[in-house]
Amino acid sequence: MAKSFEGRYTVKVADVCYVLIGQIVNRQLLAVRYQPSGGLVVNSPIEAPVLAEKVKNDWGNADAEILKQSLLADIHASNHPKQISPAEYTRRFVNPALARLRFYFPDTYHSLEGTDLKKRKEFEKQEAKQQSQ
Repeated sequence: MAKSFEGRYTVKVADVCYVLIGQIVNRQLLAVRYQPSGGLVVNSPIEAPVLAEKVKNDWGNADAEILKQSLLADIHASNHPKQISPAEYTRRFVNPALARLRFYFPDTYHSLEGTDLKKRKEFEKQEAKQQSQ
């Protein structure tokens, strides 16, 4: 999938759609990003159509229930292999899943129990702290 790229890149509609799908399903689908050691990194579905195909294979037949179960799985997931700290894992993976669950499935969000409820309360506490700053 690697393709040499130099210079400027104009973001296209398909790139924005790719990123939006990633946001909806809680995945880091970034069409263009800056990488300090390498400059501009382009992961465009226009430049590499296999990326669009992978997203279509993963999410093309998904309905609301599949999305809800995927978000719950993200909340339940653990940090394996332990490549980042538990706090960083929660910040990058669990909290975004909770935010999306709250937005798309508020009844499910408000009915979380046990460990999930504990994660939700911590998420809300962190969110309130950020809003008060």
